Amino acid sequence: MENGHATTLRAFSSGTVLFENDKEVSELIELGKQLWEKGPKPLTQLQIGNSRIKLTEYIQDIEGLPADSYQNKLLYGMVVPLALDAYCPLNQKWPEKTEKLIDCIGKYDTKLYQMALAFMRRKNLIPGKLLKLLIILLAHLEEDLLNMKARGLIAKTSCKYHYSQRDYA
Repeated sequence: MENGHATTLRAFSSGTVLFENDKEVSELIELGKQLWEKGPKPLTQLQIGNSRIKLTEYIQDIEGLPADSYQNKLLYGMVVPLALDAYCPLNQKWPEKTEKLIDCIGKYDTKLYQMALAFMRRKNLIPGKLLKLLIILLAHLEEDLLNMKARGLIAKTSCKYHYSQRDYA
């Protein structure tokens, strides 16, 4: 692999075993599969809080601007992909490539999938619907924080703003 041998590189990228020594490689492959199926580690309270605060601040910025302003459209263009990228770690799913992210979300949340798809196709730039999409993601954060509180992992939620889906229903 150090010399860039094509067969070795192809085997490495596809997971094909070229040489087996005492089943070490097979055991590593099996361990890798188990780790993949288990999913990523849950986010910490700090990571959840930071994501929630960041999204909340974006929502406040968006709410303070005229709906048809170019600043508002620019903010939506930045915050919606950022929020969608946060979906996988929040739900303990392995992140997907950006181009596959919306399809990945569609497996778990059809309502969010439809809204995200409409946004990404630029057919629906209605500010209220985009805010609703962000609120759905914030609701996931709120749920995670409340679950951590219920399990005694945190004493209180560390977020100063509390939005919920019903605020934008």
